[in-house]
Amino acid sequence: GTLVIWDEYNTKDDPRASLTISGSIVNGTTAGFRYLQFGPNSPRSVTVVLRAQAPLTLTIRTDSREGKAVASARITPEQQEITIPLTSGIIGKRAVYFAFASETAGPVASFDRFTFD
Repeated sequence: GTLVIWDEYNTKDDPRASLTISGSIVNGTTAGFRYLQFGPNSPRSVTVVLRAQAPLTLTIRTDSREGKAVASARITPEQQEITIPLTSGIIGKRAVYFAFASETAGPVASFDRFTFD
């Protein structure tokens, strides 16, 4: 699948980003962010704002596109904002990868922003 990387180190303890990947997310697309600063306390969840054109599964991994999965959710086209609980803590300076999977051919979503809370 396609890998898109934002290679900008965020030095504040504020793991959030606004971005626009419009219409180019297909099955197998991964959006990576290097690096986010999480500080000493792990967030409990991540809120993702997107527009799904088809059902998809979003898996969030740390450190590499094959790294440890820290959150996952099934997203339907009716959902535009979803808060996903983290299944594992994230602290310090980390790369974060958002992997999109769908059984639909062609574009499945536009990805607008995320915030770890």
